[in-house]
Amino acid sequence: VDLVEVRLPVPPSANRIWRVMGQRISKAGKRVPNVIKSPEYRAWQTEAGWLLQTQKPGRVAGAYDLTITLPKVRIDPDNAIKGTSDLLVKHNIIDSDKIANLITVKRDDTAETMVVTVRPAS
Repeated sequence: VDLVEVRLPVPPSANRIWRVMGQRISKAGKRVPNVIKSPEYRAWQTEAGWLLQTQKPGRVAGAYDLTITLPKVRIDPDNAIKGTSDLLVKHNIIDSDKIANLITVKRDDTAETMVVTVRPAS
């Protein structure tokens, strides 16, 4: 596919994706924090995943350029990248978020939702 463009809800801030819930014992027998996905993030993944699938976006194989256009919301632009990239990987839109060539995040105060555009790397 030459271009994937989808409209999604804005993800929670990257600062709110993970929560520490007590401790667990590691394989080495040491106590370590038990880190889980936050309920807010899991709810967003479910909602955004369903919306993503209804748009039948296609797939961009290999290295890619990602553009995230945010509506007028209170989120640091760079904090929208992690959740969005992870969702694209989870739903097989991209191979891996490790092979991004270019990531652009911009704001459009007239937009009503987040627009995510994925293209093969330029």
